[in-house]
Amino acid sequence: MTTIAKVDRGGFIESWHEGLAVLLDEDGGVVEEHGDVHGQHFLARSSLKPLYAAGLLGQGVVIENERQLALACASHGRLAMHSSLAADMAAALGVDEDELQCPVTESRDDSEAGRFAPMCVGKHIAMVAAAKQQGGADDYRNAEHPVQQRLRAVVAELTGDEAQASVADGCGAPVHSTTAVGLARAYRQLAVAGGSSVEEELLRAGRAMISHPEVIEAAGKPDTVIGSVFSAICKFGAEGTVAITLPTGVTAVTHCFDGARRAATVAALDMLVRAGHIPADAVEQNAEALELRHPGAKVISALA
Repeated sequence: MTTIAKVDRGGFIESWHEGLAVLLDEDGGVVEEHGDVHGQHFLARSSLKPLYAAGLLGQGVVIENERQLALACASHGRLAMHSSLAADMAAALGVDEDELQCPVTESRDDSEAGRFAPMCVGKHIAMVAAAKQQGGADDYRNAEHPVQQRLRAVVAELTGDEAQASVADGCGAPVHSTTAVGLARAYRQLAVAGGSSVEEELLRAGRAMISHPEVIEAAGKPDTVIGSVFSAICKFGAEGTVAITLPTGVTAVTHCFDGARRAATVAALDMLVRAGHIPADAVEQNAEALELRHPGAKVISALA
């Protein structure tokens, strides 16, 4: 096990976090690795959404609006603007709200509740649209549904990892295990053109994420802050996954085994800073929004 981050409270190490970390250069080569990044599988959870979006576009789902495509890749901040965008996306794709099987959730900035408010709704709208094209969406979350079978194959194609586990995510749709290197290689293709059709769809999803960071999470939240400050693609996954890709294709992926997002965030940013790809002062200036500063304590990387 490798310690990737620590919490320093006034010079006393209050806690530490073990996990995986890998950095790829512009050409996709591994330039830094910590832990078994080639063999240890984990669930990247919502970090897989851009890969799903590419797979759903490849199944014939037509998402012409770039903000709606970003929503398909997002774990949005449950604001009214996100729910409104989801409603517009559903209407454009011919999806009714009652066809969605994500949980009814309240928005953070109003009292309205519904199936357009959950953070995973963009993914679900696109899944329903794909399932309806293939004959029926009643069981679109079922791992045996043709849509889900194809998405599992797409994840394997883009990561180079055959899943060791395919289980239900928090929203009820399948999520597939991968390695840190595999996820990083897939994420690099969000910024660097590939050769296959699904890689081209992934590149399109990446452009949408870079152009609309406010959709990916919310203003003042880590994914949106990193996306805005560094013109990057950033996507967290529940239980401690963070993936960051710069426009050059440089990619950092981290996973914290105890599920601490802040630990994964600081480790990923630290690798990018030490390799000279992003400025340290920009990270420091945004440390509070990135959840790296707390009263009396700071989260620090343990990788250097």
